[in-house]
Amino acid sequence: MRELGVKRPKSRLLAAVLAFILPGSGHLYAGRYARGLLIMAGLMLDVAAIIRLADANGARHLLFIVYLALAVPAFYFVSVYDALQSVERPTEKPSRLTMVSGFLLMIGGLLLAILIRPPASLVPWMNELADYSVGPLLAVTALILIIIYWKGAVDVFKLGRFTSAAIIVAIGCLLLSDQLQNRNDIALLLHWWPAVFVLLGAEIILFSIFNRKKERRLRLDFGGGLLAIIIAATALVVTQYAELPFKWLDQYVELKGSADYGEEKGFRYTKEQIVIPLEESVSEMTISNPNGHVTLRSGDVNSVLVDTEVWVDTEDQTEAGRIAEKSRVDTSSDSAKLTIQGIGEPYGASGGRKPRINLIVTMPREATELSLSVHVTNGEVDVNGVAAAGGLRVNNVSGDIQLSDIQGNVEASGISGSVKLSGITGSANATTKNGAVDVASVSGELVATTINGSVKVKDAGGAVEAETKNGKISIEEAASSVKADTLNGGIELSSSVIGGDWDVDSSVGEIKVEAPENGDFTVYGSVTFGSIDTDFPFTVSKKTVRGTVGAGTYRIQINATNSISIHAIGLLASSAFIDKSF
Repeated sequence: MRELGVKRPKSRLLAAVLAFILPGSGHLYAGRYARGLLIMAGLMLDVAAIIRLADANGARHLLFIVYLALAVPAFYFVSVYDALQSVERPTEKPSRLTMVSGFLLMIGGLLLAILIRPPASLVPWMNELADYSVGPLLAVTALILIIIYWKGAVDVFKLGRFTSAAIIVAIGCLLLSDQLQNRNDIALLLHWWPAVFVLLGAEIILFSIFNRKKERRLRLDFGGGLLAIIIAATALVVTQYAELPFKWLDQYVELKGSADYGEEKGFRYTKEQIVIPLEESVSEMTISNPNGHVTLRSGDVNSVLVDTEVWVDTEDQTEAGRIAEKSRVDTSSDSAKLTIQGIGEPYGASGGRKPRINLIVTMPREATELSLSVHVTNGEVDVNGVAAAGGLRVNNVSGDIQLSDIQGNVEASGISGSVKLSGITGSANATTKNGAVDVASVSGELVATTINGSVKVKDAGGAVEAETKNGKISIEEAASSVKADTLNGGIELSSSVIGGDWDVDSSVGEIKVEAPENGDFTVYGSVTFGSIDTDFPFTVSKKTVRGTVGAGTYRIQINATNSISIHAIGLLASSAFIDKSF
């Protein structure tokens, strides 16, 4: 039986689990109430700030967001480690609830409330404050490093602690200066990093001078050094990403958030036309433009012509002229490939803003054997009247794609923007995530897919595969097989010729089919909740429809949650299910 007055020891495992589940709760369990509540409030404030900044303008506050995100694992580490330390010291009294702790907790709660529901009058001020907060916060971080050192063991000198603090302060000052003066001095770190060894050497000299008569152990400050490296590397990667030599990250990032793209406003400049001789050995031409429109067309010319328009949206005309002059179009050509690339001169705070460069590329009409590629990050793509025996591939992250009168196979993919194809002699693959897909007159096979948007197809000579998750599908005149699938939306399919199997599926929406009276097909259809309407002599039984027209060569499979309408072509307009607003 336990003696009266003897405290039962706290469980280290329970303290660690609580601290990991919710940082700060392990301290509450160990009796460290003030510290536990402050850790909880700090973590919640950190997460709320990340969400608030991302909603306001993720690109504008990207560096701040990354630093705040890096603080989250730090909260967890401090919570678990310090909670275990508190449990292992059962003889110590719990920390007192001081007035300072109370004031800090009140301030944290008020800031948290403002971040969650910011008053409209404070939102512009909060955005401006966030722009200038990174530098001062880094200076505070360096000060905390020094304070922790002075409060530590007096018989140990941690080599690198002052160097780490100096680096963090320097980065903070550069970031704040760049923001105030609209410069990009943070890039100097790429050239002045050897100063680290100078600072370490100065530390060693000071240690040898002031500790001649003291016996103090010397240790390398791994923690402080690692923190300084993380802060410096993050600042460089985020602010100088466009200038880094590795670009493989682009394929994993669908945001334009890592750069701030200038708009088509401010000061406009026209560059001198670039003339590029097209050698007979060239079989591939690639056009790349991070920010701006790309127009590609053919004409009665002997060389490739590049016309360039630069927009710089800044109020300082002198600065705008300098930026436009340094913005350029690079061209390179080897025996088989011609590359055209728009390169904008960085400007603005931390050099994160890019001017808008619009390119108009005219290629010889006789150059019909090329393989063409167009890559755009932020802008529209318009390709008209070109022949590409090697195919045309277009990729656009943010902006519409329009391809018309193309001879050759076409691949067009986007993320945020519509895709419109017309007059394609060859196969076509049109894909986007947020936008409509509109295709007219394709001689070969067609794949048209989107996640959030409608799909419209007219005059398809080959097999058609149309899919969307949230939107309607309309197909008019399909000469071969058809596969149409939507999760949320109706489907209209009408063709005077059936030359392949049709598979039509809508999870939430009506399906309306028009087929020729003299075709050769067999229909299998079913609905879950709606009704079935047809003027063909099919057998309708409860929620299914079956029937054959002509020889029944091709299969039409229809699966719908709502109603099914099957009519002879030309009679669908009289159906009660028709929706001509599509």
